[in-house]
Amino acid sequence: MKGILVAVGLGEQVARRTWYRPHQVRPLLERPPVDRAIDAFVRAGFEEVAVVVGHGEDVLWQYLEDSARYGIAVYCMHNAQHARGSATAIYAARAFVGGEPFVVALSSHGVTANMLLSLRARERGTSAVCVEMPCGRTREARGAMKVRLDERGRVRSMGKSLRHWHALSTGAFLLQPDVFGHVSELMRGDEDCSMRALVERMVVCGDAPYACSVAPQWEGVPGCERLLVWTTPLLTARLTPESLAA
Repeated sequence: MKGILVAVGLGEQVARRTWYRPHQVRPLLERPPVDRAIDAFVRAGFEEVAVVVGHGEDVLWQYLEDSARYGIAVYCMHNAQHARGSATAIYAARAFVGGEPFVVALSSHGVTANMLLSLRARERGTSAVCVEMPCGRTREARGAMKVRLDERGRVRSMGKSLRHWHALSTGAFLLQPDVFGHVSELMRGDEDCSMRALVERMVVCGDAPYACSVAPQWEGVPGCERLLVWTTPLLTARLTPESLAA
């Protein structure tokens, strides 16, 4: 299974930055975010990762030119449509993934090996969104992408302004090859091409992805390597009838 790292998030968000280089290569906790994200793919067992870039691509391209330090094959790909939304990165990498399921992670959300492992463990043939169940909704949900589910644990809707929701998106997705058709339809007009819009279209078309939960807060804790298998599917039993009817 191959991985895609969307290195710019929404184009307009990155374009507003006035830094001399993209935030993906600015040090964070002594390591650039792009290094931490690729390392998460390595720890999750991926052997090939495509980093799709848009704004500030020259700097990222140069930074990723020598990928030997990661220990896996890292390919840097250009996304001419990056300003339209993060889902366009999937279309830009369609030749890379071929006809196999693949995992997509948004670098702006903070990628962890736990997220990627939870998606790799999913049943083949189904799409999924990696989510976390926050302990305290008010603080953790502020400004986050919220996810509402149906009784089978599939995504019903996504959005930052949802009033009733069950989990928060982590920015990691398991997708099937047929998703390229959905992205292509979004790109035909002037529609929003964000990952949220893509998931919403999949729901409308009857291809709603399932949700699987993970506890990324363990990442970085001493001894966390032993916890990287602690990923669980989001079971229907965790959703109360009252919450589903809200």
